Amino acid sequence: MEPEIPFTPPTELLLEEDALILERVDEVTCYSLGRYIVELGLEEQQPLTVSVRLGDREVFHAGLPGSTAVNDVVVTAKWNTAKRGGHSSLFERNVWLARGTTFEEATGLTFPAYAAFGGAVPVWQQGQDHVQAFVTVSGLSQEEDHALAVKAIRSGGAKRRERDDE
Repeated sequence: MEPEIPFTPPTELLLEEDALILERVDEVTCYSLGRYIVELGLEEQQPLTVSVRLGDREVFHAGLPGSTAVNDVVVTAKWNTAKRGGHSSLFERNVWLARGTTFEEATGLTFPAYAAFGGAVPVWQQGQDHVQAFVTVSGLSQEEDHALAVKAIRSGGAKRRERDDE
């Protein structure tokens, strides 16, 4: 018997995205989000690759010990998927699964250019009507990559700010 793959309903993922709104999203915010994930990854010795893009510009990129060049490709493919749909890459995966198909079958878009795996999550700025940035993580399971990106956005990079305030 195959192990059951976690499935978060698309409606839950959309509600989660609606809560990921920051007061300000700029280069400093993107750096803080990336650094927050790197610090967590180093503490947990996780083989992560992290990318934070502001619009089309990659503002932050890091590969932690144990990550590989494949993770770099996956990060870009996840971002392409999320950017195309305007939602998290996990949403893009799960919305098609909920309809009884896959992202690849429905769109014809395949890896290595696109990857409907969890890990790329949009960042909204208060008062804006479009996504400002994307946080993308690769190296864990797709659900864990997604959760780590969400955790960072919810924190707003708070871990860095706490240390800087000391």
